[in-house]
Amino acid sequence: MRIPPLLVVALMLLAMVPLAHVLPTTAMPDAARWGAVTFFGLVGAIFVLPAAISFRRAGTTVDPRNPEKTEALVTDGLYRISRNPMYVGFCFWLIAGAFAVSSLWLLIAWPMFVIYMNALQIPAEERAMAEKFAEQWSVFCERVPRWLV
Repeated sequence: MRIPPLLVVALMLLAMVPLAHVLPTTAMPDAARWGAVTFFGLVGAIFVLPAAISFRRAGTTVDPRNPEKTEALVTDGLYRISRNPMYVGFCFWLIAGAFAVSSLWLLIAWPMFVIYMNALQIPAEERAMAEKFAEQWSVFCERVPRWLV
């Protein structure tokens, strides 16, 4: 849990630029391509920003590297449909990035991010939440999926 998830996303987006030069590009009219970039970027923001605001309002940290600083378990707003709406939003930003560089091959970035998060980040976060919030965390996990489904 040493690398902030937003940094992981930023590095993946940066890596798309040189990869787009070696992978086949996807012919798409500019209007459609930038429409897709805008759409997926905005959908990502619709997940990330309200989720982060919910954390701030609850007086808890958005930095998952320091779970001991967590002051509250946020279960309202977008947290009624996903335990990780910020990460869902990051996936949409990765999709937007693939369209931005005109390489649908790079759509592989979002499932790679999900695999990375499921393997290296989320289990540690969930252990910390289970220790800190016990029964409340257990009930939350039963009601709300980790991602969207």
